[in-house]
Amino acid sequence: MWSRWIVSLGIALIALAWCLAKEPASAPVADKTADSKAVAKDKEDTPKELFSGKVVILQDALKRRGVKTFDEFKSQVVLETDSGELIPIVPDWRGRAFYQDERLRD
Repeated sequence: MWSRWIVSLGIALIALAWCLAKEPASAPVADKTADSKAVAKDKEDTPKELFSGKVVILQDALKRRGVKTFDEFKSQVVLETDSGELIPIVPDWRGRAFYQDERLRD
């Protein structure tokens, strides 16, 4: 009785280990070198541009243009260029200061 139980447990553990070690068939094989080369190429091909203007709240900028705004825009900041173009500022580690410090917006 005990030997049958031990053999069953051993087979179950081997099957579990095999399943965990095997990569799922649905997961694509990632080529890390190709991905890093593609990212490096994209960085080289991206043109660098310098914009100037004023950092404003998106909701205010849209209201000045007569565009109906919603509450989702009340905390979004954008760069309003001298030509009137609105460029969104991403709230990552670089753009977060514009969201947190009002002095940087005026």
